[in-house]
Amino acid sequence: MPRTIQEMQTELQKLLKKRENEHPFVHLAAFMEETAELSQDLSQHLADKYHATPEEKTQTEERIGDVLVSVAALANYLGMDLESAYEKSIRKVRARHHTEWTLKDALAYQAGEKHFVFDSPTNWLEQLKLEFQNIPVHIDNDLRISEKFLPWLQEGKKKTLFRFEKNAICVPSAPELVLYESSAEPLLTLGTIALTGFIIKPFRELHDEDARAQGYNSKIEFITAMKNLYEPRGLTDDSLISLYHIQGFKTMNG
Repeated sequence: MPRTIQEMQTELQKLLKKRENEHPFVHLAAFMEETAELSQDLSQHLADKYHATPEEKTQTEERIGDVLVSVAALANYLGMDLESAYEKSIRKVRARHHTEWTLKDALAYQAGEKHFVFDSPTNWLEQLKLEFQNIPVHIDNDLRISEKFLPWLQEGKKKTLFRFEKNAICVPSAPELVLYESSAEPLLTLGTIALTGFIIKPFRELHDEDARAQGYNSKIEFITAMKNLYEPRGLTDDSLISLYHIQGFKTMNG
């Protein structure tokens, strides 16, 4: 019967309830014993998998199952989630083998924030393409800010700019962009803003430090303000957002 890794861990936790106080080395020893038996099978029977008998394949399958159980038992003892561990490891595999990501993959990305720095020896655009292949990119050729946030920027209270576009990743076109007042008609040029780089992360992973860098007092205050502004435009907890790091702001008068 198909089941998730979490369901297997839960079942094993119940079955091994009496062993939950055993020393972790007991679980580690069990894991090492099972992997040793699997290694023996592989060396003896499966040097060429196409020549292995059905019985040998069945036995090796059982060995792999034993290894899986021993890993799950060790993870349970340590209070670790194997699904979470798998997701963290598979990201490294994707990056290592340049596997293409879908938008769904990117939105489920749990590794936290990805940093892109303009003065890095690595081309940040190439890094972006590697991390988020097949994801539409919205390039900002200029930036907009509401009049009420301008004092925060001038006082140095606002150290990042929040950017979001539905089903796309926002990136600045250059380290220095013209800044306009968003509420003015026609657009009012405020000056230029210098950037050191930017961060891409899921909206749900914003924290207090991000809020303070935006000029807010708390994560709750920040998230509430962004939802009020961007939810009508499609912002959800899974949306990928960008935070542009501000190096400096220069008014039109210098």
